[in-house]
Order: sequence, then C-alpha cells, then structure tokens
Amino acid sequence: MAHFGNDEAGFSVWLDDPTRTVRVKAWGFWTPEVAAEFARSVTEACRSVQNANLSMDLTGLKPQREEGQAAFAAMMGALPRLGLSRASIQGANPLTKLQLLRIAKERAVRNLVHFTGEP
Repeated sequence: MAHFGNDEAGFSVWLDDPTRTVRVKAWGFWTPEVAAEFARSVTEACRSVQNANLSMDLTGLKPQREEGQAAFAAMMGALPRLGLSRASIQGANPLTKLQLLRIAKERAVRNLVHFTGEP
C-alpha cells in the first residue's frame, strides 16, 4: 500500500489481487504536493494490472482547489489508455461529486466512470 499525505489530507493506493482492483481511498483538502502525486500513483498502479478495475472511496475527500482538480483530470484523461474494465467512485460528497462529474465530462470519460453511493 502506498500512502501519501497525512491523517488530515491525503490518499492511499493499493492492489486487491484476487479481484484485480486498484483501490484508492482519499480524504481531506489536498496540498499541492499531495495532488501532484495522485495522478502518477493511480495511473501507475492501474497500468501494473491487465484488465484492472479501479475503485475509489472518496467519502472523506473535500472539494479540491485547482491542483487537486488538475490531478483528477490527469488521472481521468489517462483512463481510456489503461484498459480498465471498470472505474467507480463511491461516497463523494455532493460538491466533490459535482467537481468530478464536470472533470469526467470534460475528459470524455463519463461513460467509463460510475458514481455510486457509500463504499
């Protein structure tokens, strides 16, 4: 498991081998340093598994400023090239969900990313 940030703001990325699912848990209001690691870490983890699923638990993530939004945009923009079977986002608060829906639409991956309720 890779862990970035601290208890107040950050994210973790790990692989659930039996299900070939890259799992991400994110929380807080990211610093520019944490945001800079996000897209690289998530896309690298997804690239390491063929036909992977991506599951992101964003229950604790707050709406992000420009750096955080850019990190999600970079990650979402890479999704079509990663050969994912499915990408799902769970538990995002309403404002964060609106940010991510806009980013998914701008990156033309809205059909690949599915938003669900609680994780």
